[in-house]
Amino acid sequence: MELSRRLNYHWNSIAVTLSRRLKNLWSTIVIFLIACLLVTLTLDSLNKQKIFLKFNVFSKNHSNRSNEFQGWKYEEKYCQNKRQHTSVDDILCMKPFQYLPNFKNPCWKDVNHTIKCLPYFMLIGMDKSGSSDLFDRLIKHPEIKGNTGSQGKETMWWSWRRYGLWLTRKIKRQNLNDYTSYFDGSAAHISNTTNDQGYHNLIAGDGTPMDMWDFRGWPQIPQNLNKSEPEILTPHLIRHLYPEMKFIIILRNPIDRLYSDYFFLKLGIPTRAAFDVAVNSSLQILNECNRVNSLRKCLYDAKLHYKWDNKARIHLGFYYVFLLEWFKVFPRDQFIILRTEDYSKDMSYHMSKLYKFLGAGELSMKQMKDLGILSREHKHRTKEKQKVAPMSNVTRDKLLNLYTPFNNALSVMLNDSRFRW
Repeated sequence: MELSRRLNYHWNSIAVTLSRRLKNLWSTIVIFLIACLLVTLTLDSLNKQKIFLKFNVFSKNHSNRSNEFQGWKYEEKYCQNKRQHTSVDDILCMKPFQYLPNFKNPCWKDVNHTIKCLPYFMLIGMDKSGSSDLFDRLIKHPEIKGNTGSQGKETMWWSWRRYGLWLTRKIKRQNLNDYTSYFDGSAAHISNTTNDQGYHNLIAGDGTPMDMWDFRGWPQIPQNLNKSEPEILTPHLIRHLYPEMKFIIILRNPIDRLYSDYFFLKLGIPTRAAFDVAVNSSLQILNECNRVNSLRKCLYDAKLHYKWDNKARIHLGFYYVFLLEWFKVFPRDQFIILRTEDYSKDMSYHMSKLYKFLGAGELSMKQMKDLGILSREHKHRTKEKQKVAPMSNVTRDKLLNLYTPFNNALSVMLNDSRFRW
């Protein structure tokens, strides 16, 4: 009996120990499986969010540059070596014009003593955000003139014509003289008009929204030859010619902007379902490029532009990335940045703010009404989009995930939470 009790005790002890070890082993296995699942999900998420990871580094670099902003300065190194023949003007190697001191607008006399002018301000963005409507109201002010480009607004020179580019095709290149000719009418008007002090106070503007974001012609800039990414872009060239340029930008929720853009440009079948397919295709193109390249390189790639231009132009919605290029070159106080949503609600406030920014004469409410500045009619609304159903929630969520980190960074850059949309 004593032996039997001892054996039972022994085996019970072994059973208890074994049971505990099995429980521990099972717990370990469960924990291991959970850990594997979390790692898998994390890696999958990181792969999908690769754009945002690269962006975070980009954002940190910008933060450092912002605190130490000195502005880009021209250096002789850009023209030290004799360059290969290029099809575009080597603007950085040109001497800036000698602007006439009694002109508010940047104007000069050419070899024939004819008055030539650059614009005093540029409305550089954003497509389908109300830029046409805004520019049309701006030039109704008696002291502000437009140009002979499309709609009296868009020269399309800095982003397209200079490089022989168009939306989805190539055209004949234009030189700097072609650009200044868009302002010949305004130049004649300005030179024949003075105020009581003999000062020419009229100004001209260029309202090309593509100038803010379309940098795909960068490989043709002589200083970028043999580079994998651009060193010199449109802002550098403009600053070299006229460092006091003023810039106006109007931005719209990038998701709503994209939906309007798709129907306005007739990029595909004008239905909500076709738009969903186009967005998915464009996202795939962007993600494939960003796996092996920086987001900056993808956004400025001409071949990708042509692909997106035939689907959905999601690349226009990265406002932060584009503005970063401009803020590296020009100081913040030379920009005024509006939201379409606010501009539409309070037209008189924003127009008065813009005229003050441009140094134009103050107008009373009655004067603005009489000039048609406060007209309720909006130019170039996308009527095609008004005929279709709202964007699907699934597609909207995809675009929200894409743009949110960049909108957040934009709001920090501008110190304005409204740009989070």
